[in-house]
Amino acid sequence: MIKKGCLFVLLALCVSVGFAQKSDSVAQKKNKSIYLELLGASTTIGVSYDSRVKSGSNWGYRVGVAYYQSLESLFSDGALNKGVFFPVGVNYLIGKKKHKFELGLGVSPGFYKWEEVYMWDTPSGDVEIRSFSQKRFAYYFFSDIGYRYQSAGGFLFRVGLNPSFSFKGRHAIDRSPDIFPYFGFGYSF
Repeated sequence: MIKKGCLFVLLALCVSVGFAQKSDSVAQKKNKSIYLELLGASTTIGVSYDSRVKSGSNWGYRVGVAYYQSLESLFSDGALNKGVFFPVGVNYLIGKKKHKFELGLGVSPGFYKWEEVYMWDTPSGDVEIRSFSQKRFAYYFFSDIGYRYQSAGGFLFRVGLNPSFSFKGRHAIDRSPDIFPYFGFGYSF
């Protein structure tokens, strides 16, 4: 179900990018891109669409879909976690031409599942195993601080640091402030 939902969102994202590209005239060409992101706001791997708010603006936004799977736990030790979530954020680019300094801020809401397995020895010498599984909606906040190479019609490369954090709340992922690297490769149009 998660894979089908992920595929549907990715397909919808590609179709919307195609319609947006057709609606721009040559005089109003916006700086847009689609890229694959490793780590960072995507935690493991994700695809994002990025665009300037208006032609020539330093302000932009990103929307994406990401898949996360880890043997480390976001919630507690010893859990297998996985999930699909949707990084959404605003960004500001500083620089001229192809080389830019990138600053961004966003939120990653999504659906997470984690499983914990407990094993212990019983007094009779047997091993007892119990597991616990839970699914839930959750979110966390992120920021991007990095370098972006973006040609007018071609290759896009992003690299930087992605501090992430959360506030206490019912659906917030309880994360102490963490800093992860990020890498992005894609196409700019």
